[in-house]
Amino acid sequence: MKRKRMSLMLGIATFGLLVGGASLHLTSNHPTKVEAASTYEVSFKSARSETSHMADGAIVTDYLNITNNGPATITVTYNRNSAGTHSIFNNSSNEVRLYQGTDGDGGQITIGISAGYIMENVEITTSTNTGLSVNGAESDESSVVTAPLADLTSFYLKNVGTGQVRMSNIKIGYSLSGTGVPDPDPATSVTVSSEGGVTTLKNGRTLQLSAVVLPNTADPSVTWSSSDNNIATVDAEGLVTGVNPGSVTITATSTTPGISGSVTLTVEEAVILDGWETFENHGLTGTSYVSGSYQGDFVQISYAKGRKDEGYNIDGKSLMLGDSAGYIEFTLENGISYIEFEWMKAYTGAGNRGLKVLINGIVDGETALKDENGVIQTFSHTFATPYSGSTVVRIQNATSKQVTIDNIGWVNGPEVTFGTLTSIEVNSDEVNKEYYNGDTIDLSGLLVTAYDEHGNSKIVTDLVTTTPAAGYVFSEADATNGMKAIEVSYTEGGVTRSSSFTVNVTQLTLPTDVVVTIGDTYTGANDSSSAITLSSDIVGIFTSTPTTLLTSVIVQEDEIGQGSRVYYAGVNNSVSDIQPLKLGSGSGKGNIKLVFDDQINISKVTLYAARKTTSGTNVTLQVNNADVQTIGTSGVADPKFAAYVFEGVFYNEIIIRNNTNIAAYLYGLDIEYTTYEEDALAFANDILTGSGANAAGNCSAILNELEAKYEALSELAKLEFETAPGEVFASARARFEYLKAWVALNGGSAVGNNKTATESASSNVIVATIIGATGLAFVAGYYFINKKRRIN
Repeated sequence: MKRKRMSLMLGIATFGLLVGGASLHLTSNHPTKVEAASTYEVSFKSARSETSHMADGAIVTDYLNITNNGPATITVTYNRNSAGTHSIFNNSSNEVRLYQGTDGDGGQITIGISAGYIMENVEITTSTNTGLSVNGAESDESSVVTAPLADLTSFYLKNVGTGQVRMSNIKIGYSLSGTGVPDPDPATSVTVSSEGGVTTLKNGRTLQLSAVVLPNTADPSVTWSSSDNNIATVDAEGLVTGVNPGSVTITATSTTPGISGSVTLTVEEAVILDGWETFENHGLTGTSYVSGSYQGDFVQISYAKGRKDEGYNIDGKSLMLGDSAGYIEFTLENGISYIEFEWMKAYTGAGNRGLKVLINGIVDGETALKDENGVIQTFSHTFATPYSGSTVVRIQNATSKQVTIDNIGWVNGPEVTFGTLTSIEVNSDEVNKEYYNGDTIDLSGLLVTAYDEHGNSKIVTDLVTTTPAAGYVFSEADATNGMKAIEVSYTEGGVTRSSSFTVNVTQLTLPTDVVVTIGDTYTGANDSSSAITLSSDIVGIFTSTPTTLLTSVIVQEDEIGQGSRVYYAGVNNSVSDIQPLKLGSGSGKGNIKLVFDDQINISKVTLYAARKTTSGTNVTLQVNNADVQTIGTSGVADPKFAAYVFEGVFYNEIIIRNNTNIAAYLYGLDIEYTTYEEDALAFANDILTGSGANAAGNCSAILNELEAKYEALSELAKLEFETAPGEVFASARARFEYLKAWVALNGGSAVGNNKTATESASSNVIVATIIGATGLAFVAGYYFINKKRRIN
């Protein structure tokens, strides 16, 4: 269980926060004794991140985070602005916020110091400052405002601007006055309390106590003691440790004889938990109530109408439930016999709070209803009838008011002694039930529960057999029947029980690719039910007369045909009635593959296309694996074509796909390409005069770049580079191999990099020998211009 709670004992005498004349003091265990005049610092900021609505003159003790390295008491008074705005402590940066007022009469805080001390200076750090006055001085809009205090015992900060003043820190320097510090008064009472009002603890666990000594001018230090150290011990800071079950009294005694206070605690036998949830992993950050799940400390945690604790945390992170629809739920496979958790009222609005425990949907335990601000409640419950096997535990908000919960712990239920197998229950809700012939059965998500004659249950999913078995491929006969029964069987103790569920199997008509040689006629589906001749229609989609580089066309036998539109406004505007090629709609439809001579490498494809209709979803086209592009705009009267450019490494094949359920019309196509010889020569020159020539100091990176370019070459281009004669190719191959060898031997260092003069000279001899042998001197005469041209 998470036990991170602790109390911070401040190393100062007394902090008093005075509002409207009232003062509440935070005390330490150290006497107020000053040996010599010193200079001290005290600073404070808001201790809360959410809005805190402050009445005029309200006590603000619970809303400040004070740091003080000296013994004085700091007092703070708050006054609203002229408009009565009452939010002073707000936002995630823990800032003190002063709202603007009318004619400079904004919010104000007054800071005072206890007798015997004087304030010397103040420094205010702001994130927003439209005008801040220190003790009536002129407005200062700086991000850091500083001012001398001239030995004052009190001063005020006032918003005199036209917008908010947000102060992230207020730091004050102070020292002893000439009068010194008066001797402490005798104590009249000591009050002992625990964090959250808790009066019980488990043996082996701790509880922090605190003591308040009155009057405020008394020595605040106390001595702690336990009535029975065999039940609980207490240290000098008031930290109690449970030892054995029983009742014990913890006493705090002041330095004034006879004045003490005490609290009675109950130590309970600690329960050895099998699992717990601390909510440290919930990840909630927003202020809206949401539903979700996350992996907890032991189990998967689901929640509904939950949010972050918003400052009403119990121990580290807690989780807040909004109203009666809010709950936390988890499943324990080994049952449950005991549960405990901590909870607390969230927000300060009046009204009872409480929680109830549901096991498998039935209420089996409830907390008492409480309306106590800031009090941590504990709940523990031993179930009269322990639960075995898979058990769903839900802790639900029992009221319409907010509540936070933390530190859930549980003990498993008894082990199930399984009797004679009587039945199995098959839950196939999460199993895929839609297939085509040719698909493989997928049984993931299947949940099988076995039952005995006593109603005991256990999960046996991993032990069942199925007919058909895992890995089964659905046949055309299955698709003809439409439904397929999946039988599930489980055997234990010689007894077999079965159950079944059904899946749907749909006939899949696989598209047939038809390879058509240019000039043939294709009789696939089309708008007019007439055949299209590829020599006139497929070829006709080019913006100019195609060359013999186009060797064949592969079309899919589904919705490739003539389009009904007869306009054309492409590159060649004189052509007004070219019949477009229709690319049909739907998944797997409207695909056409153009195969070109294998000696070329296509790098850019431009399609001239339009939508078939003027309404509906926009059409998208894709060439090979290049980015999808949207065609036309829906709703226009005449969705004429535009040019859509696709760039990539396409080699000698392009597949044009219609990815949507609306047909597209293809009116024209351009390609830009290089030959494999040009690609090989370009790569060789890149090695010799391009990136490969700049490898010094960066060999590994350059080699990686060159190898990636090599892999991108077509197979013919690779063969050309590896076998072509001539000095350029020979030198490039040698340089390429040299770079590989150099990186392998030197880990990527350049010649002479991080080497001694002797080592560098030796390396240079090796380099000169290799390069000289390959005739690198001839490289300077070779240049390459990458040619890109249209089919014509």
